[in-house]
Amino acid sequence: MAYITLSEKSSRTYSEEQIMWHSWSQDTFRIAHDENKPVFLHIYERNCRFSQSMAKNCFADKMVIKLLNRDYIPVKIDKDEYKEISDFCSSICIKIHGKTALPMNVFFTPFKKPFYVISYMERFPKNNSLSFVDLLHEITFLWKYNHDDILEISDELSESTNSSPFSAARPTLFLCREAFDSFFRCYDSDFGGFGLAPKFPMPHQILFLLKYYTSFNDKTALDMAEKTLLNMYRGSLFDHISGGFFRYANDHAWEQPCFEKRLADNALLLYTYCCAYKITQNNDYQKAIIKTTDFMLRCLRSKNGSFYTGISTELNMAYGRYYFLSKTEIDFILGKEKSDEFCKYFCLTSAFAAEEGKSMPRINKVMEAPFDIESSVKKIDGYRSSRSNLCVDKTAVIAYNGLSMMALAKAFAVTGISDALNAAERIHVFIEKNMWKCGTLMHSTNDVSLSQLSDYAFYALGLLELYKATADDRYLSDAEYIAALIPHVFRTDGGEYYSISDIKLPANRTSVITDSDVPSGSSAAALTFLKLGNITKKPMWQSLARQQLSFIASTVSLPYTAHAFSLYALLEDLKPNSD
Repeated sequence: MAYITLSEKSSRTYSEEQIMWHSWSQDTFRIAHDENKPVFLHIYERNCRFSQSMAKNCFADKMVIKLLNRDYIPVKIDKDEYKEISDFCSSICIKIHGKTALPMNVFFTPFKKPFYVISYMERFPKNNSLSFVDLLHEITFLWKYNHDDILEISDELSESTNSSPFSAARPTLFLCREAFDSFFRCYDSDFGGFGLAPKFPMPHQILFLLKYYTSFNDKTALDMAEKTLLNMYRGSLFDHISGGFFRYANDHAWEQPCFEKRLADNALLLYTYCCAYKITQNNDYQKAIIKTTDFMLRCLRSKNGSFYTGISTELNMAYGRYYFLSKTEIDFILGKEKSDEFCKYFCLTSAFAAEEGKSMPRINKVMEAPFDIESSVKKIDGYRSSRSNLCVDKTAVIAYNGLSMMALAKAFAVTGISDALNAAERIHVFIEKNMWKCGTLMHSTNDVSLSQLSDYAFYALGLLELYKATADDRYLSDAEYIAALIPHVFRTDGGEYYSISDIKLPANRTSVITDSDVPSGSSAAALTFLKLGNITKKPMWQSLARQQLSFIASTVSLPYTAHAFSLYALLEDLKPNSD
């Protein structure tokens, strides 16, 4: 598969035709205060097409450059490098708009308080919507002539996001049952998953359902998990040609995927399908495990053993063009007879039949797979990758590599894929040799941001899965070493854990407890301490687990779907697995 490498670090030099991006630091807010300007924060994700589009269409525009450099202190950060800041801004975005999406554009006062946030914007007005230039003009006007109103709004928003004081609560099965009832009410009984389109896979929600089934023998929970898993794999959310899951579907039936694949999503889904396969022995889950493992090893693994963050299509390519094929192309590659069989099995019919028609493969549920379907798939994959390229984000994030260790070790344990075990062990070797700085675990190979709680917690969980898969005490010892650092680096005065290591952050440090697209470091830390306590029986781990689970029990609230991994950890404590 051919790739184009995305830039791994922002440029530090500027010309008059470039935006003067500042770093996210105390000094930046001091400059904003001295110059009496608002801070404009742009939060992007490297392999997000809309982030790339805004960079190309807005930030290269001369008028945008002029306005940002003249009237604002512009700051740009990567969501994966500054997850706590991103999560904080997401909570503001939800309060204002009822939802969040990337990229995010957030306006701060020099006192480090946000007063407005909006996601993707166009350079020019579209469908009577406000353009980015219009927005910049409007906020500049308000800053000059309605300054007190902006400060009042920023105070209200900041106050609304302050976390309430921690008070211990005892984890109970009643809370877990109440949460399951909430999951059931927002469940899509037709296609699985939760909520409306766009629909994200959110594998930790399925993990909670699987754990709920094994805890209470509740068949409804298993049915909900299975319908979701089967529809995601059989539908177009899964790339049946190259393997791997796309980030989300634009519809509720999993048939219209976005065209980005992320390591974090695939690692979490791989782990979830492994858990489901262990319970059900469903052959479709085994296929999903094998194909997702193969995709991760072929397309996301670097030569040094680490795993890249994700891949997306080229910005200058028509959206999804890499993945779409015409019937004429498939006829040419496979021959007419095999082409018809291929298209029938993958539901590429009707509108697809036209020369310019295009559709994404999904499995025909009432048809047996042709005996040579894998040979046809490989030919199509080879042709598809030869005609155009994909972009790869070559950053290695420790939290996502820890998730990959978890998933690959689990895949070996349930299916015996030896390459998966070898890959998981190589991740550990890579982190040991390359990702420590002055006794602190680095967040990523970009070396531009602070270590995060999720890095330590998921790395430790990955080591514990390696220990379970191999019975090698060295992995258990390493997991204990990593977990023992968490209280020293992240512990708050109140007993819970900060999400990021440095106390000098411009915004107040917070304990992020919601499980978004990736579970929070808080919930992962709770599960880490719990597993270590169950394995070693050491009082230290059991005490840390009780404290963190008490914190979680006191903070989990509606919507419960936003606390799925925390609930999974609570059930693991209340109804532990036999292994």
